[in-house]
Amino acid sequence: MRKKWEIRIGILIVLFVFGIYLRVHRKATSYIKRYTLVNVKDTTGIAGFGIIKGKDTILIKKHGEQWVVVLNGREFPANNAKAWELAGKVVKANYQIASESPKDLGTYGIDTTSFVFEIFTNDGKTVRLKVGKRGPTYNSFYFVFPGKKKVYLLMGIPRYTISTDVDAYRDRKVVDIKKEDIKSLIICNGPDTLLIKRKKDTFIAIPELDTASIMATLNRARVMTAFGFADEEPDSVTGLENTDKKIVLITQSDDTFIVFVGNKGKYALYVTTNKRPGEVFKVYRNWFDEILKKAGLLKEEKAKG
Repeated sequence: MRKKWEIRIGILIVLFVFGIYLRVHRKATSYIKRYTLVNVKDTTGIAGFGIIKGKDTILIKKHGEQWVVVLNGREFPANNAKAWELAGKVVKANYQIASESPKDLGTYGIDTTSFVFEIFTNDGKTVRLKVGKRGPTYNSFYFVFPGKKKVYLLMGIPRYTISTDVDAYRDRKVVDIKKEDIKSLIICNGPDTLLIKRKKDTFIAIPELDTASIMATLNRARVMTAFGFADEEPDSVTGLENTDKKIVLITQSDDTFIVFVGNKGKYALYVTTNKRPGEVFKVYRNWFDEILKKAGLLKEEKAKG
């Protein structure tokens, strides 16, 4: 009987001590002050972002519901989904002090190689963060305000979502048209041409093709996403200056999309479009060949570049 009481008393003591620990721990953590990163109501208050690394500056700014990437004075369509996602995270993010007077900023991944992340709001204010390494959770990272010593921990933005690679923010869609919106498709491979046109609820081809080949050709031609860009490559590499290879898509509203096809490099095919002149996309190397094969227009070529 005595042993049972001793066990019960022991359990009560453990529970009592644990309760005190929880109260002290909650009291301590409740005093951690957190700050809002930007003082805006929602994403409509965000005007843009800047990423500065060394002498390179990437500017992402908003035009209405659309975003653009500005690089070396040129504007490129941005990946809207990625830009809006980043804006949403910035609005909800908050931060707290990680170290009042750090002995070594390198401990937090902050050194001469760090980049600066800028946030522009519609009221004309700019928030600048010198970004360090990832924090204790996947959606946090350390930073300092440029020229200041305190190190802060920002929460709510995974560090990897802020890239120093401009291509990460650009719109990679070369062409993306729904099948039901297509009126006709023209494929040109030098002197050889195939026309696919709508006939009520189906499509016919000239020269004639079977239905399976027509649909396969349409599906490959109407959607393509680039994996990179080659705007700075010379025409001798891209082969786009006087190309006689192209895909022409005409919609039911008579809007015309043209994809001009250039050279095949070691890993990519170079293309550009009439909708985004000056931008050179790198796409899957055999994309055009697969379309030509289904269309019966394939001619073997040697790789260039």
